[in-house]
Amino acid sequence: MAEALVTVTIALTAKEKGAPEPRVLRRALFAWAFNPATRETDPPREIVLALGWAARASLPVTALDDPATVRLALGACARTLDGKPAAGSTQRRKRSVFYNALGYAVELGRLASNPIDRIQ
Repeated sequence: MAEALVTVTIALTAKEKGAPEPRVLRRALFAWAFNPATRETDPPREIVLALGWAARASLPVTALDDPATVRLALGACARTLDGKPAAGSTQRRKRSVFYNALGYAVELGRLASNPIDRIQ
């Protein structure tokens, strides 16, 4: 689940100045932001900086009203880190995690409906 959330989060960040190295950003998201076991510990400084950048650069939830934004995230779910097509099972798993996360946003009232349902 964390791997899929990292993929989508990175895809849904604006190209802001001061971006951390991709390796550091992935580590910050995977090992800290999406890992409940580490939430009670203090992360290293580079992780704190990476998470701060991600918080500033992340697109607002309302950006998901634009089908192009949703397609951007779905496209990221379909590729590996080196840009090659991901295995079908990987694509399905990541898309499912993203769909469920958006469903949770609907439940919380952040989105009116799941935007993936509007994508052909």
